Amino acid sequence: MILQSNDKTAPTLAVAVASAGDPALLEACLDALETARGRMAHAAPVVVARSSVAGDVSPLFEARPWATLVVVDGTPEIPVLRGSAMRRVDTDWVALTEDLFLPDPEWLANLERLAKPGVDVIGGSVGNARNDAVSHAAYLTDYGTFPPERPAEGNVSALTGSNVTYGPLVRARAALWASAGEWEHVIHDRLKEEGATLSFEPSARVDHNATYVFRELLGVRFRHGHQYARDRMAEHGSDGRIVRVLLAPLLPVLMTLRLARGTARQDMKRFVSAAPFVVAFYCAWIAGETLAFLMGPGRKPDGKS
Repeated sequence: MILQSNDKTAPTLAVAVASAGDPALLEACLDALETARGRMAHAAPVVVARSSVAGDVSPLFEARPWATLVVVDGTPEIPVLRGSAMRRVDTDWVALTEDLFLPDPEWLANLERLAKPGVDVIGGSVGNARNDAVSHAAYLTDYGTFPPERPAEGNVSALTGSNVTYGPLVRARAALWASAGEWEHVIHDRLKEEGATLSFEPSARVDHNATYVFRELLGVRFRHGHQYARDRMAEHGSDGRIVRVLLAPLLPVLMTLRLARGTARQDMKRFVSAAPFVVAFYCAWIAGETLAFLMGPGRKPDGKS
């Protein structure tokens, strides 16, 4: 099934949602999207891609004819889910998010306004709907550089894949690369090398809505750090990896200090309570990176090429 808007007088926009979490998170996301769609001039179709083993969510779609569920076999990673949803739409623009986010009521209306010729990729901001220290630390380490308080900025170097919108000149390639398992840092680097422009727009906001178990999230951070380093070497070669290994003991502290400069003044008490967990998550990420850099390009943890 190909989804598209019937009104071609203005740029069309669809939403692609990667869903791998609890059905309650997806339901909250869909409820927020329903409100956001109501604020648009031309309501966007929504496609949700979800793993076949992640739990049945079909009842959520029976009362939401504007949303389509795509079931993906096995346990695909988030990029594959993103790509699966993106490839099921045929609109000028496609906005990405995940089931663990609550789109702001004006998210889609603002994207509709920002989607104009000459713009390739629009990255939005991320707030936090959870108050416990572990979840806030998770939010800070993943999305702390994209807060709603950050000013709008053009020609940026990085955007989060959990709130990003691709325009007509780059949408198909972004979908293809995501379907192949590429994370946003790889996709955005490739697009920039091709001359695409990446802009940050805080008015396009979603809110982080997930809670975490500290021990489990440490393992996730380690794996993601390992994958990031492997992606970096695959895309850019292994030059500098030894320097990165030597600097590894300093990086968690430096990264925490950089994060503090941008976010602590917004809510110092909240940042201080989350800071020990922030450092721990950065340590896990850097440990994964360091292992990958030590192993070198083209090798997996089990030693196979």
